[in-house]
Amino acid sequence: MTVRRRNTAPIRPRKRAPAAADFAFAFASATLVIAGIFAVASFTGPGFAGGDAGADLARFFAASLAIASVCAMLIGTLLVSGAPDARDHVLAPVVIGGAIGVLEALVLLRPAPELLPLPLALLLFVPPQVRGILFGRRGR
Repeated sequence: MTVRRRNTAPIRPRKRAPAAADFAFAFASATLVIAGIFAVASFTGPGFAGGDAGADLARFFAASLAIASVCAMLIGTLLVSGAPDARDHVLAPVVIGGAIGVLEALVLLRPAPELLPLPLALLLFVPPQVRGILFGRRGR
């Protein structure tokens, strides 16, 4: 006679993605936007960065930022993989990171000291806990 045993072990819920994933996606988005703006600015005219050497350095800087962006995106993807709320950890940080990238590029291309604290202020909205407090949680 065989006795079937019932498995009554509790099921562990899947872990949520860490807040580091949000920062990785925000960093990736910001660096990609800065790289794009610097690449476009290096081809727009002779007035950028003092001639050919400055334009070449700007293109090199844009390429290195693009590489850093890809690496940060891969890190964020690894941190988010398997999380039940992966979309929430990607969409908002990418948008916030894009805004940070535009502001940083403006600060770097045209010295604007009044814009300097804005990218740091936008970083406060990257963690999901802060966004949940300010804008309310969706789906709950």
